Amino acid sequence: MQNNIRVHFPRGVSGSFLINCIMYYIHPEYFLNLSLDPTGHAHPQKIDLSDKGRTKIFGTVVFPDNGSHSATKLDDDFCAVFIKYDRQDYNVIADMFLNKVLVWQIDTQEYNIMKGADWADFNEWTTCEFTKQEIKNMWMKNLDLWNTKAEFLLADHIISFKDLHFDATLNERIANITGMPINETVKQYIVDYRNANRIYWK
Repeated sequence: MQNNIRVHFPRGVSGSFLINCIMYYIHPEYFLNLSLDPTGHAHPQKIDLSDKGRTKIFGTVVFPDNGSHSATKLDDDFCAVFIKYDRQDYNVIADMFLNKVLVWQIDTQEYNIMKGADWADFNEWTTCEFTKQEIKNMWMKNLDLWNTKAEFLLADHIISFKDLHFDATLNERIANITGMPINETVKQYIVDYRNANRIYWK
């Protein structure tokens, strides 16, 4: 079994979903349930984690040792899995990030830090199409920068963003990465996640 696995990804590319799948393979004792938020995001809720699983949370970040937003800082003690995406994915990623993360989790302070001169006020931004598009444009620039810096050649495994959503063999690939037998719970979780996020693929 491969125990030390770290997923490298920018926010919005289904990284938490992949981490959950991997962690359920190598540490099923951390979970009481594999479920999704009503918005379709895969950050596990505390009620889904066992007492042991809850000890792995740092603030609101679940399994911080197993996920990294860094494109370059690899640790030799970990098997590095990178999520790769291309320009065709940018709109989908930005849309998912806006609607599944920012709409529900951003606070006034974070919003005001990134706020452009012509953006709506914090309590009105979710209904302002101009502001939402500006946020998406900004995030797409971040995606471009991350992709440029990412050290894919040093990765032990690469999974594409599209494969997370469409590859019929994804569960088998995760089982292979972890060195564990096929897990049917993860297989169903993949189906549920894809169904919940199908609306972003137009």
